[in-house]
Amino acid sequence: MQNLTFGKYISGDSPIHKIDPRIKIIASILLFSFIFSAKNLVSLTFVFLALLGAVLLSSIKLSKFLKSLKFILIFTSITSFINLIFEVYTMNKSIFDVKYNIVANSFITLLKLFSLILISSVIMYTTSPAGISAAIASLLSPFKYLGLNTEEIAITITISLQFLPILLSEAKNMILIQKSRGVSFEEKNIVLKAKALLFISVPVFVLSLKKAHELAEAMESRCYNVNSQRTKYKILKLKREDLVAIIYIVVIILGVVLCNQIKI
Repeated sequence: MQNLTFGKYISGDSPIHKIDPRIKIIASILLFSFIFSAKNLVSLTFVFLALLGAVLLSSIKLSKFLKSLKFILIFTSITSFINLIFEVYTMNKSIFDVKYNIVANSFITLLKLFSLILISSVIMYTTSPAGISAAIASLLSPFKYLGLNTEEIAITITISLQFLPILLSEAKNMILIQKSRGVSFEEKNIVLKAKALLFISVPVFVLSLKKAHELAEAMESRCYNVNSQRTKYKILKLKREDLVAIIYIVVIILGVVLCNQIKI
């Protein structure tokens, strides 16, 4: 957990950083749906390579990127392995008599999960909290006519997203503190392991409530009122980079549609 940076904004001047956050959010929603609609390894491999290109364009070191996603990589690998075993069991086949389609289905599950994680990570790493908040408020603005407070929804979602890396950081610190006091997290006994995790979960929960209270007091001390009409320091406008990003997303979507027609 020492190298865990998932969910943290990493400042930069890459082409991905310059893309309008509204385009990133819309693109992520579209890509999520088309990833789930991918039917074979060819279409998923195409999406994965396209997303890998976006990662490289973000100027974030790939080693750091993979290191921060180590836990998620392990989780997706285990999930795919369980899916493989389940399919072998339901088909009443030996593990040594696994057919191509069973292995392919498990690998497809792995690629789908990892592609979803890649999309989320690229957006979180390359979009500032202020950008996410402004984008969500802009995208939800039509709902103002229905009586919804879009500014409140936007700030709530933004704060929730930013609390994730804070809680992960606090959990890391709590593990180091408890290790210094002699608590072992390597126990094989389930009861002892659950007891050790209890030493982390309770303090982290209390700290999260404390930080939420401090944030509320800080916002009140600055006279923050979500219902007030405020001007914006930075107005979102579409630029050349956004047009290129739109074309890139359209190419990915068309590629998935075409690759789904391939029979393998």
